Amino acid sequence: MADTISMEDFGLYLTDLCEKEVMNAELTLDEVIGKRALELKERLTNVKLEKTGAYRKGWRIRTERRGGERVKVLYNANRPDLTYLLEYGTHNRDGSVRMAARPHIRPALEAEIDQIMDELLARL
Repeated sequence: MADTISMEDFGLYLTDLCEKEVMNAELTLDEVIGKRALELKERLTNVKLEKTGAYRKGWRIRTERRGGERVKVLYNANRPDLTYLLEYGTHNRDGSVRMAARPHIRPALEAEIDQIMDELLARL
């Protein structure tokens, strides 16, 4: 005679199995995001856009909670005012360009997003 289990026990087993898989996926995601955040920081640190090097050396990573989710935030601690100006440039009121844009954050971020997706697909 075959062993039988109740539907309630089977449901508990499936719930437990799903929770373990979700935790495994979250740990993998955190690991990949952390690794890629360091890669992005390294990529931005190697870009030389200003003379003093304070902007280049100012990139930091912190983890914070937003809406119940843990997120990695990459920011420039030394010269936060330059991130927008360098990325998008500035214009005078008449529309002439005061400082041309030198996009460095968006291209680096797009490349890292592609690598995050590739690594996640390979690992999950």
